[in-house]
Amino acid sequence: MSSLRFVSKSFRVLLPVALIGLMVLWLSGVFKKDVISGGKIEVKERSTEGIPSVEVRLTRLPVTIEAVGAIQARCMMEISPKVSAHIVSIPVRAGQQVKRGDLLVRCDERDLKARLMQARETLRRSEAERELAASDHRRDRGLFEKAVIPRAEFDKTDARLKTAAAEVERAKEAVREAEVTLGYTEIRSPADGAVIDRFAEPGDLAMPGKTLLTYISHSSRIF
Repeated sequence: MSSLRFVSKSFRVLLPVALIGLMVLWLSGVFKKDVISGGKIEVKERSTEGIPSVEVRLTRLPVTIEAVGAIQARCMMEISPKVSAHIVSIPVRAGQQVKRGDLLVRCDERDLKARLMQARETLRRSEAERELAASDHRRDRGLFEKAVIPRAEFDKTDARLKTAAAEVERAKEAVREAEVTLGYTEIRSPADGAVIDRFAEPGDLAMPGKTLLTYISHSSRIF
């Protein structure tokens, strides 16, 4: 009985060892057929005579890439007036080519002309007042030097002359401003270009900041 137990116990111990040994032999290729053993294989050299050949060169090939984009003018302007006035005429249309100095928009100038005439009339009155004050100043200076009138009275005449002279300068400035404003009733092309869009018609009220035309320039020289 003890012999059987010994044999059974020995079998249980030796069987796993044997299985492991067989697995190692199988993985190492002992049981595989037609296995090429390690080593160098001699390759016979072949002659290239008679075989067509091509020279290999580095060549740059163009690559075409498709992309979505938009074309925009380098210089695009929005034409708007500097004064409020009704539009008399717009002699250009969308897509029309224009030259530098061509008329784009003409506004009603009657109110501005009236303001200019009023400013000029004010200037004439101011100059007349100054001439009268200058005449009184020359007269009172002589009287003051002869001690005929007191210093206080001559100072009043002197102040009146200075005030009249200041009024003349203000009137001149008003005339210059009215003349410049009158010139704003005509809008002319600042450079060679083309009209893109037109947003106003004759009879519309043009106001500062209101776009009347959009315009692209063909030149970098503006104004």
